[in-house]
Amino acid sequence: MIRLVAFLSCIGLICAETPFNHNVHNERVIGGNDARPNTWRWQASLQYDSYNDGSYYHMCGGTIIDSFYIMTAAHCILSMDVSAYRVVVGEYNLYEYDGSEQFSRVDMIAVHPDWNEDLAKGNDIALLRLANPVYDNGYVSIAELPYPDQTLPHGFSCYITGWGLMDSVGSAPNVLQVALIPVVEHSMCSRPDWWGSIALKTMVCAGGDGVISGCQGDSGGPLSCYTEGAWRVYGVVSYGPAGMCNQVTKPTVFTRVSSFQDWIYSVSLLENTQPKNFPVVTDTVEETQDHRRSSNMIRLVSFLSCIGLICAETPFNHNVHNERVIGGNDARPNTWRWQASLQYDSYNDGSYYHMCGGTIIDSFYIMTAAHCILSMDVSAYRVVLGEYDLYEYDGSEQFSRVEMIAVHPDWNEDLAKGNDIALLRLANPVYDNGYVSIAELPYPDQTLPHGFTCYITGWGLMDYGGSIPNVLQVAPIPVVGHSKCSRPHWWGSIALKTMVCAGGDGVISGCQGDSGGPLSCYTEGAWRVHGVVSYGPSVCNQLNKPTVFTRVSSFQDWIYSIIQ
Repeated sequence: MIRLVAFLSCIGLICAETPFNHNVHNERVIGGNDARPNTWRWQASLQYDSYNDGSYYHMCGGTIIDSFYIMTAAHCILSMDVSAYRVVVGEYNLYEYDGSEQFSRVDMIAVHPDWNEDLAKGNDIALLRLANPVYDNGYVSIAELPYPDQTLPHGFSCYITGWGLMDSVGSAPNVLQVALIPVVEHSMCSRPDWWGSIALKTMVCAGGDGVISGCQGDSGGPLSCYTEGAWRVYGVVSYGPAGMCNQVTKPTVFTRVSSFQDWIYSVSLLENTQPKNFPVVTDTVEETQDHRRSSNMIRLVSFLSCIGLICAETPFNHNVHNERVIGGNDARPNTWRWQASLQYDSYNDGSYYHMCGGTIIDSFYIMTAAHCILSMDVSAYRVVLGEYDLYEYDGSEQFSRVEMIAVHPDWNEDLAKGNDIALLRLANPVYDNGYVSIAELPYPDQTLPHGFTCYITGWGLMDYGGSIPNVLQVAPIPVVGHSKCSRPHWWGSIALKTMVCAGGDGVISGCQGDSGGPLSCYTEGAWRVHGVVSYGPSVCNQLNKPTVFTRVSSFQDWIYSIIQ
């Protein structure tokens, strides 16, 4: 039975118990990254004085939608007493004052008239009118909103921000957290094994993959998505599952802003009234992240706030450095079962070390990057499948020597020229022990739309100091269209059409995954490996420098000519 929880922070509040009928619990950001200072400038902190002694504590997130108005969730309104609240904008570290903040009391609260404290019924939206208008001090921006009734396609990458709890133990971050989270279309989110009938068309679902939790962000905080050349706030954090936030098929649910435009404008008179001295800002942010069913019982929780990633040492001319997962999460055991570990015996003494990732594409064949092939001596390699923890043997693993190496004939050790793909034939075939799967590949020349969320996996270095994870890491990463990736201030002409770019937002590093490892994307009802990790910048999480993958769909003919 799945229980629902709303993601309200009860730190410093009397409300350890939920004020609502549905036993709303504290929500938390699971696996988030610190946001870069002075980004996500429309984010607000809604704070509450529960003891009426002037001590305000962060309770919920919010969005600046006008110089006088903050948008938040209706379930964040514990009392209609305006003196109990204050709003802080331009905030980054909740526990330090650095001069960027603006503080304001609240002089009016407008809760949607159809809100009835039942998260499953929707209408979880409220507006707060500030006593003092927001002014442009270089640290705040007014959010743009979507068009009325505008929706986003399935898999579109958005970001969730907030200061919510970071793990089930209840640790809270000092600084604003950010996480990438993919949109789940309504037809999927409303399936019986997902949220069912409580996922309404006036809501947006995002997450639900069991990796990145929709809990990462305050209740009331924004779901920010880059569309049509601007950052727009499409959602207000509403609810998620009780207990462990990052549950498979239980995405975070947001109030869909585009469904409430008329009400928002009727309250705030927002249309055509943006103050001329404080224009709407659509800055190129350097980063870009309740109700739930338990059987048939719904338990709601309001939200407070957070995410993670991978990379590997390149042997090549373009200074491809150690790829590392920046901010990655431990994968769940016995998932990503097509992932392989390519290991190398550099001293010829029988000591094999993980060097690159790979993908099982046939019972005898592993796909990897050509740049992972340091020698054509097959005895120098072994492949481990069904692996999770590199430093523990638990019986799930299959080990095989390599008996043949096929490097693409047009590979010339120049990453910028592409063709960075190779196949290894195993001496022993892969067998189904419950821990391995053969990957499905995309159709020939198939491409993915800009913003589509895929996942990168591997055991790459996790930070600049070189810490290596024991267990498989995973991170979501949005596809970047070729037209953008090949711009001069992105990768320029070295981003070829036979490559896939993903990441480049300065938050989630394309380095999250070993060289040679898979870019896995859920398309047309199946997980398919669309890319092979090829290259990235020497400092992985650089803005406008996404990870670049070999596009598998461009090499189907060559792949099949080898394995068949």
